[in-house]
Amino acid sequence: MDFENNKSKQELLLKYPSFLKVCDERDQRIDFHALRHTCGAWLALSGVHAKTIQSIMRHKDVKLTLETYGHLFQSMEREALDKLGQLTA
Repeated sequence: MDFENNKSKQELLLKYPSFLKVCDERDQRIDFHALRHTCGAWLALSGVHAKTIQSIMRHKDVKLTLETYGHLFQSMEREALDKLGQLTA
């Protein structure tokens, strides 16, 4: 199975030599890790639950998700307190 996967990767790289390289053939920077981080950040800012973000980002532990994106959830504290106030009104 490893041989087949390796052969597929080699074929992909022959067809698309710039795939996953830091710079493409025009010397433009490509950063897939930054795009991945942006995806997680947008999910957090959209109010998506941390466990859902963990699943989408394929983090082994929700602790990693919270350590990476937790600072973005702080902006939701005001909204959470407002909702709590609505429940008690």
